[in-house]
Amino acid sequence: MDQEIETAMREKFAEVLREMRLGASLTQEQLAERIGKTKQAVSRYENGAYYPAMPVINQIAVVCGYSIAEVFDLAAKKLGLDTSPTDATIEFLRKEVEEAHQALTDAGVTSLKPDGEEPLGLAERVKVALGG
Repeated sequence: MDQEIETAMREKFAEVLREMRLGASLTQEQLAERIGKTKQAVSRYENGAYYPAMPVINQIAVVCGYSIAEVFDLAAKKLGLDTSPTDATIEFLRKEVEEAHQALTDAGVTSLKPDGEEPLGLAERVKVALGG
């Protein structure tokens, strides 16, 4: 990848991380504590000095109330990339999943495992509905 493009991507991604943290009303220290990193690490992520690993990006997203897809979508938009086809696909899939969950609920297929402790995912609920 071209160094200039990589630098721009890192800078825009750093902006997104900072905006997410501020939007969640967290200090760098509070975010660092919640994701198990140091304040210095969060600062480096936000100034573009370091690019966090994918699990760390996911942790930051969750703590700040975003999905990982939203994080990358926001970064892509900051780079000026047209994400509308991707946005439309994600919205379509989100609606499909919601409708499938509702149909299973309406059919009486619970979202809890027999022990009542852990929730079943959509694929597991479909298997139950199909007798599997």
